[in-house]
Amino acid sequence: MKKIISMAMVIVMLLSISTVYAFTDMPTDQKSATAMENAVKNGLLNGVSETSIAPNDSLTRAQMAAIITRCLGVTKTADVSAFPDLVKTEWYYDSIQKAVAIGALNGSDGKMLPDTEITVEQAFTVVARVFDLQYKKDDASNGFADASKISDWAKDSINKIVFGGYWEATGNLNPQKPITRAEFAILMDNMVKEYITQPGTYNTLPNGNVVIKCEGVTISSASTTGDIYIADAVTGTTVVENTTAERVVIRGGSCKVSGTFGWVRAVEDNTKIILGNVQIKETKDGSKGKIYSDKTKTNCKIDLGKIKL
Repeated sequence: MKKIISMAMVIVMLLSISTVYAFTDMPTDQKSATAMENAVKNGLLNGVSETSIAPNDSLTRAQMAAIITRCLGVTKTADVSAFPDLVKTEWYYDSIQKAVAIGALNGSDGKMLPDTEITVEQAFTVVARVFDLQYKKDDASNGFADASKISDWAKDSINKIVFGGYWEATGNLNPQKPITRAEFAILMDNMVKEYITQPGTYNTLPNGNVVIKCEGVTISSASTTGDIYIADAVTGTTVVENTTAERVVIRGGSCKVSGTFGWVRAVEDNTKIILGNVQIKETKDGSKGKIYSDKTKTNCKIDLGKIKL
């Protein structure tokens, strides 16, 4: 992978690493510890104090809003002044404005409930929605011993999460239990294997999802079994050329795309697919992929090029 890392970026990375080791309550199991370390390193999660990361505390709606919007570099905001339980001077206000703007959070009975714990099935539903998950098998979640406890409205999202390999369907899911900060960190760590935050040309990708969060990125002659996400933070044109991936999902800016994919999807306002020589392959769930733009969004377009079906 070719990329230029500035001295400032190196300093930020070193500070992130030192911050992780300042927490005295990091989990002892490897999976949770790695996920929490990555969440801190990637700027998704902060400590509750200078020495505590509180891995076993329940995640609140406000905390989840902050993690999701940091992950995608969301900049647009919604007017949330109608919710009487939101305090404009609180730390969470900006994150909730952003989460509402992208449809990650909705109110309940006229309230936003920022300090209310979020359940496992609620968290899985939000993640499946913002990552635009499409593939599923209707019985994917049957491996959970307590699959019968999953609410009907959450089954589709949980099936997508499990089928995508982002959570293993073994033991109990405890769908209506509050999700812990460590559990949500694990889910996010499974969802995103790498964040690209520096401009440059990238020739290799991990097998897993990649989120591009900056301008000036070209993915060239690369291959991955995962998805390539162009994050909300991007407003310019990203290039994905001669590349094979499961999907390209454009949440921000435009993408010049050529290669072999299951789906190429533009899913947010002011996004555009600029098609080069694209071959659509069979998707992970065995269906035929598509080139798609969300017609419910404003200025969400496809510029037609060469498509081989």
